[in-house]
Amino acid sequence: MAILTAYAAIGLFTALLYGVYWLRCKHKVEKPVAPDEMLMRALVHALIWPVSYWIMMRDGGALHFLNKVESFTPKLDDAYFARRAREWQDLIANLPVYGSHLVYEGTDIFSDPLPAKFIFDSDILTPYVFDAIGGNNTEQYCQERVLYQWLVGRDHLLQVCTPINSAFDRFEYIAAEMIKSGHGEVYCQECLEVYTANNIRCATEGATGSKGWILAALYCPKQHLLLRSMVMHFSYKNKRGQSHFK
Repeated sequence: MAILTAYAAIGLFTALLYGVYWLRCKHKVEKPVAPDEMLMRALVHALIWPVSYWIMMRDGGALHFLNKVESFTPKLDDAYFARRAREWQDLIANLPVYGSHLVYEGTDIFSDPLPAKFIFDSDILTPYVFDAIGGNNTEQYCQERVLYQWLVGRDHLLQVCTPINSAFDRFEYIAAEMIKSGHGEVYCQECLEVYTANNIRCATEGATGSKGWILAALYCPKQHLLLRSMVMHFSYKNKRGQSHFK
């Protein structure tokens, strides 16, 4: 009985220790587990704490206990790419007719909305998207190829600003490059002003607060954030090969 009590006591202590460690160190991993999953993991660690401590000693740390594990990773075969192509074609079929201009709402990292609307001339945007594809035929450029198909079918006589579908989540990179190239306008909903591309400040932000990522950001003249995206990721490994994010 004394052994079971001691085992349970160490298990409870381990669960509490894991919760405190999650609170203090979750910012050090790229995708930390959510609070509900953290509680479930704490319960598991309480039940099998000898195994947890053995893994921690083997790996030289416990940061990997904080990482969110994706439940499913698609198999990147021909069937997968064919299915993705069909999904995009179905999306195009239900998109509105594209007019003279396109409107994109600025987003922060993880697609969080920002109070900004980017406006691009279709005659400038369409060839720019074509150049961005550059003959690439990989899954990474699938969105750009589909977007180009939609843009070339535009109605030149339709003088409206057409909002881009949120499914085109890679458009943030095109929007940023268009602004850097001096094309387009941005309506800042904080200033209630429309700014030309030449008045927008482009900045590169450090990775300390973004879990291993270098960020590209756009700001209006009054320093309101208009767009921010992840552009480069880096990490380092300790002697045991365990990854850590700077």
